[in-house]
Amino acid sequence: MDYIIEKFSSLLNERLLYNDIRTTEDTIRYTFFASLILTEHIKPHEIILEYPHPGIINKEVDAYIPSVKEKQGIIVEIKYDSNTLALTNSSRTMKAGKIVNDLFRLAHFNIDPHAKKWMIYVTDEEMNGYFSNIKNGLNDFYSLSLRERLKIDKATYLAKL
Repeated sequence: MDYIIEKFSSLLNERLLYNDIRTTEDTIRYTFFASLILTEHIKPHEIILEYPHPGIINKEVDAYIPSVKEKQGIIVEIKYDSNTLALTNSSRTMKAGKIVNDLFRLAHFNIDPHAKKWMIYVTDEEMNGYFSNIKNGLNDFYSLSLRERLKIDKATYLAKL
């Protein structure tokens, strides 16, 4: 799976180096899918976009690649926040809340126990500062390095309350 992240980072950095190219959450998503196809030989038809969440009514995950035979599946939520320099603190809090909701959806996606759950978040310096601020209580998952993992369960949520 490290190859996916390495390829995704390389492709995304190449894209973001050209500031005049419009980048949206969809382009981040497609860049991630390209990295999957190039590194894991996943076929486009294996990627299910906006898959209905099995445990939360009227909610979806951004993408689901089911586990098949020896291939481990992937459940993905992708979020892209940019151009947030003019945001108020309440807007930053709302954006952070959307990330927590995405994490909640991932934690409760339980029909494929072998699949990895990935949250991909791309942002600018403003939200980076917000998530990195220890006072906001979100840096424990935000500051994870590439190979670090964080188990998110009921105990994690209750500890934040």
